[in-house]
Amino acid sequence: MTDRDSGACGCAEASAARSASCCCGQATLLHAIGRRYTMPVLNRIGNRSPVRFRELQRSLRLSSSTLAETLDDLSAAGLIIREVVPDRPPHAEYRLTAAGKALVDRFRPMLDRIRAAMS
Repeated sequence: MTDRDSGACGCAEASAARSASCCCGQATLLHAIGRRYTMPVLNRIGNRSPVRFRELQRSLRLSSSTLAETLDDLSAAGLIIREVVPDRPPHAEYRLTAAGKALVDRFRPMLDRIRAAMS
């Protein structure tokens, strides 16, 4: 049974009769957005695109497994693009998709307001 069939958003409606407020079809996106390091990773990629894995890892002080899992989720959600660059040595670079940029653009003003309120 998939999230779409099980009413993952709590809608508990039959698949064919879901309301406009049902978010079951966006389960992958919502999972990615809900992760602890999603916004810092997206913000860093948005500020320094393209960015390499090691650069992200060092700047955010994340373990390689945590960062890899976060990047995989963001890629699956369509928020980032991973591009392998065939240099020597080969490496991966990450960029925001249009959807990722739109999400970051919406979150930045909110983060700015939070920072201002905390200072």
